[in-house]
Amino acid sequence: MKKTTSRIKAGLLKYLPFMAFFFLAAVLLLSSTLSKHAPEIQSVSPEIGDSGNELVIAGKFFGEERSGGTVTVGGMSPATTSYRWSDTEIRFIVPEFMVGGLVKVVTKQGESQEVICFTNRRQLPVVVSGPGRPGEPYISRIDPEQGAVGDVITLSGLNFGLNRGSESKVHFAWVSGESVSTYALEDTLITAKEIDHDYVAWTDREIQVRVPDGATTGNIRVTTD
Repeated sequence: MKKTTSRIKAGLLKYLPFMAFFFLAAVLLLSSTLSKHAPEIQSVSPEIGDSGNELVIAGKFFGEERSGGTVTVGGMSPATTSYRWSDTEIRFIVPEFMVGGLVKVVTKQGESQEVICFTNRRQLPVVVSGPGRPGEPYISRIDPEQGAVGDVITLSGLNFGLNRGSESKVHFAWVSGESVSTYALEDTLITAKEIDHDYVAWTDREIQVRVPDGATTGNIRVTTD
């Protein structure tokens, strides 16, 4: 009986180092799991800004290094090279395509709650003067207001469309010298043409177009799809 007890004790002592190792490993694993925190956003500055501005996200548990972490604003993320990242602050330049929305930080530890919104200033409603129906293109400014055939002019306004559709055009007064009103007939207009490379750039709020051959002094009209 004594010999059997001695053998059991000897066996336990033999495996004791292994048992201690596995116990410590389990404790470390549990400690590491409990110490992991999902990122938390405390503030976003500015909450209303422009493309090209720096956006600052303050909070905690972002991680000392980015290590694959990302920020989404309205589901869109900036270029990975633009981040300046620390455990309590993230900075990046707002790209042109980021229109705004709820801000979220995603790391290997989890995702933050979407509780703060960033708004790109160009998405804010703008009160415009003059008649018009919702969705109609509207010209608020022409720069320069004088120019010659072939000169590039910039039309600023609203509802031009993100891209120039197949039916979107800029019309100028014709050589007849007749002024073009809102209700002018098509035979009083001359249209800038794609084939002549008249269209330089086209966005929802700005058009750059060359004055076409045959255009004269008068009003300008934009038509879209």
